Parts: sequence; structure tokens; C-alpha cells
Amino acid sequence: MAKARISLSLKDFGLDNRGRKRRMKRIALTVLAEWKAMASERLNKTARVYSRALTILTVTETRAVVALPGPGVDSKVAQLARIVEFGMGAGGIGTEGKYDVRKFLLTSGTRRLRFGKSGPYVNVPFNFQKQEVMAMLTKDAGKAAMGLGGVSDATGLAGADRFAQGRIAKIKARHVTDPLDSMVRLISTYSRRKDGRAIQQTAQFRTWRRASWGGNPWWTRVKGRRIAKDVAKKVPMLVREAL
Repeated sequence: MAKARISLSLKDFGLDNRGRKRRMKRIALTVLAEWKAMASERLNKTARVYSRALTILTVTETRAVVALPGPGVDSKVAQLARIVEFGMGAGGIGTEGKYDVRKFLLTSGTRRLRFGKSGPYVNVPFNFQKQEVMAMLTKDAGKAAMGLGGVSDATGLAGADRFAQGRIAKIKARHVTDPLDSMVRLISTYSRRKDGRAIQQTAQFRTWRRASWGGNPWWTRVKGRRIAKDVAKKVPMLVREAL
């Protein structure tokens, strides 16, 4: 008597080596997407850098690893991402609590470390986007900020048009001045028009503040966000979604 048969193998269920690896890749991509989405929801200025540090490290038939930071990530990006995730205190990354930033700034190897009468110092840049500056100022002061003569790396800062101090209050009583004191408007210059005329665009605004042992302490605290722990709690659900 004739018989009809359907023969099935592990491959038909995606359970062969290649199929299992594809499934693990889908799981890794799902976890990565969730991790980036959670970072975007919880972080502000550091969200983009934090996400750049996330990488799928390993995918095999039985294992998938998503890491922060992953190999090959720029060292500055990796360091900032680790500070955001694990926090930073007097003991370095992974510790928490109040500490004086100068402990790490005024050490050998710090970029642009200089030496003066009171010892080592660093002029630390602080960047502001247009919307941040405008949110701090009155309408008239905002117009004055937008009207600053732009400077670029090509022109240098000598004789730069700077924003006057006292337009807004100090953030904290111990601060020497307000956050926009001596601010400059940075521009990027490039040519786009057919006639070759240069177009200038405002990139951002910048101030500099000097850190030295002769000045006031730079107290801060960076609490770890521990986003990875919350992503890990969702992994069972993410696996079901991926499969």
C-alpha cells in the first residue's frame, strides 16, 4: 500500500547550527535595540555617545553577547559610556559619591595640561547648543548672543567677540561667574554655492573655565544609571519577541 510521508529535520525548525545562529543574531539585535531605546529615554546629552558604545560582541549557535563598551569603540566614547553606566566617585569609574574633579583633571597625561605659577591647570571647554543658550536668556540678551562675531579653529580665539558676564545668575553661590561669561560663538565655514561663496553656519557656543590647585574645588558627583540591569530583567520577554 502506498504511503505518504513528510520527513522533517532540525533544519526545518531552524534548529540546525545555521538556524540557531540566525535566531541568536535576532535576539542580540532585539536586546541591542531595547538597550538603545532605554538609553534614549533616560539620558539627555550623553544618550548619543552612550549608544555609540553599545556593540554586539559575540553571536554563536548558543550564545549572544551585547557589550558596553564593545571592542573598537573610541576610547573617549567608551570612557564616557562607562561613567554614565557605572557612575564615578573619588575611587574612579564604578564608585560613587562627591569628589573633586581636579583629582583627575590635573594629572600627567591630561590633554592640554599647562603649568603656571600655582602649578598645573587646564582650561576646560563647556559647549552649548543654540536652544540651550536662548533658554537661559531674555529676548534682548539672546539677540546679543546670536550677534557675536563667530570664531573657528581656522581664525583662532585671539580678539574673539565674547559674551559679557552678568546676563544671567550664577548656577551656584560658590561659582566665580555665570555659565555664559566670556562665551564665544563657534562657526564652521565651507563653500556650497555654485559661485564659490562661503557659507557660515553656527555650530555651537563655548566657554572655558580654568581648573587649578590654586582655585576653588570642582565638586561633583556622578551616579551610575545602571541601564544594563534593567535591560537584563527584560531579556526573557525580548527573547520571546525575537523568536
